[in-house]
Amino acid sequence: MDNKISYFNRLATLARALGSTRQGEARERWSRDELDAYQRRRLGALVVHASTRSRFYERHYGGSIGAGEVELQRLPPVRKAAWMEAFDDVVTDPALQLEGVEAHLVALRDDRLYLGEYRIMASSGTTGRRGVYVWNQRDWLELLGIVARTTRMLGIGPRFPRMRVAVIAAPNAMHMSYRMG
Repeated sequence: MDNKISYFNRLATLARALGSTRQGEARERWSRDELDAYQRRRLGALVVHASTRSRFYERHYGGSIGAGEVELQRLPPVRKAAWMEAFDDVVTDPALQLEGVEAHLVALRDDRLYLGEYRIMASSGTTGRRGVYVWNQRDWLELLGIVARTTRMLGIGPRFPRMRVAVIAAPNAMHMSYRMG
């Protein structure tokens, strides 16, 4: 099956991302206490997921961490080099292995998904080792929503019919700026 994202699927993705934009805009009207509580819940859920589903983070955190135990300032930092060195243990889906992900990046054209679910992108590696980043569909929509909110704050927003916007992007699909465009 060809897992290239069709034009109509991309429009549907944009529509779902705009829904994420509206949710984010609603949070902008929350009180400081509501926003702090939301951020703590989201961070707690993320750390629980990582510490229970990733061999790397379970080791890095010294075991599983419960959501109520998470204090951001007490979490040990992770350097990109260590993260990439242990990529196969970092990921929470065992189907994601660096060898296959790298092969996907080499052959990547347009907006093809890896395993029909993941967008794989890479940094340029100018600071040393290149980073490889994996986005599932839900998280990609949330990221697009964040970008849409940011551009809307700058007075730029999606319109139908499509408005023309110039984008400076990387020359190939392995980089996020290409994929965002």
